[in-house]
Amino acid sequence: HDKLIGMDWQQNTGILDIRYPEVREYLSKVYADAVKDWDLDGPHLDFIDEFYQRKETPAVNDQMDCACIQQALDKLLAETMERLKKEKQDRMMNAGLKVFATYGYKKASTDEIVAEAGISKGLLFHYFENKIGLYSFLYDYSVRYMTMELTASVSPAETDLFAIARGVENAKLQVLRGYPYMQQIRTTAVSENVNEALLATEMKRDAYRETIERIYAQADYKQFPDEQSGYRVAKMIKYTIDGLMTEHMVEGSYNPEMLYEESMEYLATCETLLGKNA
Repeated sequence: HDKLIGMDWQQNTGILDIRYPEVREYLSKVYADAVKDWDLDGPHLDFIDEFYQRKETPAVNDQMDCACIQQALDKLLAETMERLKKEKQDRMMNAGLKVFATYGYKKASTDEIVAEAGISKGLLFHYFENKIGLYSFLYDYSVRYMTMELTASVSPAETDLFAIARGVENAKLQVLRGYPYMQQIRTTAVSENVNEALLATEMKRDAYRETIERIYAQADYKQFPDEQSGYRVAKMIKYTIDGLMTEHMVEGSYNPEMLYEESMEYLATCETLLGKNA
């Protein structure tokens, strides 16, 4: 209510002041969500004419990033179009990730991917030349995105094995909130038996494994009877959490938030039984 251009008394409603970046962010999200949820061809912004200077419009202040409403309107439209473009790209990516993770490269169908994404096949191949191009991009992006989140979630100074494991799982959660099948495609890629799929992901598979190994190498195993015991506990944690994801996928109950909560419970149990008090 404190960020208004003015009032539209005929509709008895306030008009938000789009000179504030947070107001544009809110409106842009509302537009994009409406297009997605109502399956519209594009945003119907027939009320943008309401954004104009009024007598009661407040003066510019230091919380605003636009000096005039027309400039702010141009930004709002550009930001909305960019968000819609990203939303459509994310739909394509999530559809591809889901189909490849579920069926593997060989059995994955581009027809099913476009149906899942709600787009035309022409649009898919506008972005990606062919099926292997899409698969290679998705795997490459998955590794890059996961590596970025892992680096942000686990401090280089952290040495406690269980804290490191919690950081790794938190990184996965941040990724899976936006791309629910991103972890699974990395897992299933290991068992691929199609040469072109294996070759397309070979270097990136090594890069991701090396990142995980580097992070876990920070762990100080002094809390365990000996270093070998520490290595075994680290493997137990990995096998347990990987098994949980597989179980959720097989049962059709996969949900990133639920998987994270269950993983944290298992980690807490492991820490109690095998950690400092062991």
